[in-house]
Amino acid sequence: MLIYAASSTGLSFIPLYFGMRKQSVPATIVTSCILTTLIGQQSNEISLASIIYIPISLAVVGVTIAFWSIRKIDQEDVL
Repeated sequence: MLIYAASSTGLSFIPLYFGMRKQSVPATIVTSCILTTLIGQQSNEISLASIIYIPISLAVVGVTIAFWSIRKIDQEDVL
C-alpha cells in the first residue's frame, strides 16, 4: 500500500507540467482526468495499476516534473 501511495503522489505532479506549460487550468484538469482514467481502468483480467512498474515509473516522472517545476518557478521569481 505504501508503494501505491507514493506512486499516486508522484503521479499527481504530471498534470502540473501541462498546466504550467500552457498556463491553463483546463489543461491541468483534462490531463488529470486522462491519467486517472488510464491508470484506474480495470478489466476482469488486468489493470495498469496492478503492474507495479507502471505506477512506479509514472511516479518517478512526476517527481522529476515537480523538481523541474519548482526550479523553473524559482528562476522566474528571481528575474
